Amino acid sequence: MATLCPPPTPVHVHIDGAWYDLSSFAHPGGTDLIARHNGTDISYLFYSNHFDPLEAARRLRPFKMAKAPNDAPSLLLPTSEPCSDLYLELKRRVTDELARLGVNWRHQFSAAPYAARLACLVACLASRRLGWPGAVSLISALAYGLLTGRQTWTHAHNGVHNPNAIPRPLKRLMALDFVGVVDAWMMEHHAHHAHTNDAAQDPDVRWWMPLFSYADIHASGGSPRTALFAALAYPLLVPVMLVRSLLHAISFDPKGRATVAYVLAVAPLRFGLDIALLGTRYFPLALGAATAYIVGTFVATHQLASNYAPAARKMATTAMEEEEDEATRPATAEPPPVECWMTKQLRATNNVLAGHSAWSAFCGGINNHIEHHLFPMVSSQALSHVVPVVREFARERGLPYQSFTPLELARLASVGLWHLGNSLRPTRTHAAIPSISEYDAVQYKKTKTAAPPPSDAMAGEPLAPAEGLALLNSGLARAAQLLDAGDLEAVRAELHEPAFARFLGFKPVVRGNAANLKPSAGLATAGVSTVALEELLLALKRLDDFCLSNRVLVFNAEDAEQVKRLMTASGTDGGVGGKVDLEEGRALLAEVREQVEVVLRDLGRGV
Repeated sequence: MATLCPPPTPVHVHIDGAWYDLSSFAHPGGTDLIARHNGTDISYLFYSNHFDPLEAARRLRPFKMAKAPNDAPSLLLPTSEPCSDLYLELKRRVTDELARLGVNWRHQFSAAPYAARLACLVACLASRRLGWPGAVSLISALAYGLLTGRQTWTHAHNGVHNPNAIPRPLKRLMALDFVGVVDAWMMEHHAHHAHTNDAAQDPDVRWWMPLFSYADIHASGGSPRTALFAALAYPLLVPVMLVRSLLHAISFDPKGRATVAYVLAVAPLRFGLDIALLGTRYFPLALGAATAYIVGTFVATHQLASNYAPAARKMATTAMEEEEDEATRPATAEPPPVECWMTKQLRATNNVLAGHSAWSAFCGGINNHIEHHLFPMVSSQALSHVVPVVREFARERGLPYQSFTPLELARLASVGLWHLGNSLRPTRTHAAIPSISEYDAVQYKKTKTAAPPPSDAMAGEPLAPAEGLALLNSGLARAAQLLDAGDLEAVRAELHEPAFARFLGFKPVVRGNAANLKPSAGLATAGVSTVALEELLLALKRLDDFCLSNRVLVFNAEDAEQVKRLMTASGTDGGVGGKVDLEEGRALLAEVREQVEVVLRDLGRGV
């Protein structure tokens, strides 16, 4: 008698506004990975994990459901654009570069690191048993700890992103060696990638609660007490990380309880084995070295003030601007476009000596962390080949790209935990670096630069294209004067005037996201080429981004004094060591004027 096979377990996932039944879908990365996300929105993970997400979406069309499943839960929907045109363009560039270099970018799991760690264990054991100099045991234990920390990223971490790529014998060894971390960490780490530094949704932000939260530090301020808590907590990262991951797995992973049972059974045996081989004297040294490696990577790549600065800026400036917009926006107007997920990742992530071959080899490539977050399907060992493409793309588009030396990161992290509490609590205000005269260093108040009154012509009948462009030129002339005075805040105000916003259609909401810049339909119908209009909008966007990037947050008298020092410093790097480079802003303004000339020529008028 034939035996009937049980029906497949339902696997329903939500992508970009639609439900898909992937119960019978043969996913190249393994069905287990998708099954863990049953009943959730995976838009961010789907688009970021495919070089050609549009082709991947096409393959899923046969599995699209006509309606939501009956047991569909409430969903955490995307709050930013998962796959903007900007992101697709970067994916194409990276794909072409990897193909040109012939790089095998897929995750690879070598057994060689195990041989190196085994050699360290044997050396430490032999030194203790044979009476060799204690330095041998010390160096062997420290090397074992560092190699274990490194392999946590190259093997356990990469396994979290692509468990199906791990050879079966190595998978069993890793499950024992890393105490089931690949399974325990998977759902938590995927949430971190989808919602990086989101105070409500990124579990990494809340690892140290109730002692402190990184989001709270950078929103409300740190203190010496917070720094003390961090110094006491960081050495406990390994057990805290494991416990937090298990709690998250129980709540969100269908296999969470089985994972917890395995970890509780294996952990005493695993750590007991290390203690037996290294000895009670050297085991703490090895554990400390591994912990320092993991802590350094964790803090360096996401937990600086600059990684949370966009959220602070949004609270400080655009909240007020949004209130004004809501009061003046017509009821029929479209809501502002959402931010691009890719640009959020660029702001929330740091590199450590990006692309440096020796440092990348030492770190297993995970120091190129920006590239890892944008392309999580790429093996960490191949990320150094991606760095030049992403860095140049960010430069072209005026997007943030943060890479530091280890010493810079240590200083910034320490200062952030200790001092931010004294500077982030007052009401936030903004300034361009040379415009310190606008600030009252005692009262912490800013004298708002009066914006030019809107043109009466803009309030009446729609302007003819040539008349509107003449108004644009007048606005650009005022912007040039403000730029020469170093008042970048006022330059931005000028660029957001009606002549730019209503006539030209320049309404930048997302920094660097050209997909949200809508060319004026009136100009297009008047014979101006779409390409010329788009180039003009992008040129304006780059100028607007320059002004936004080079403002300095001034919270109190201490910050005001720092801005004064920046004004008198030499250099043009725009960082702590020098003034903002106004020549770059002038060059961007000149580019805008050139594009206006192109548009005028399209209209058949001379300049």
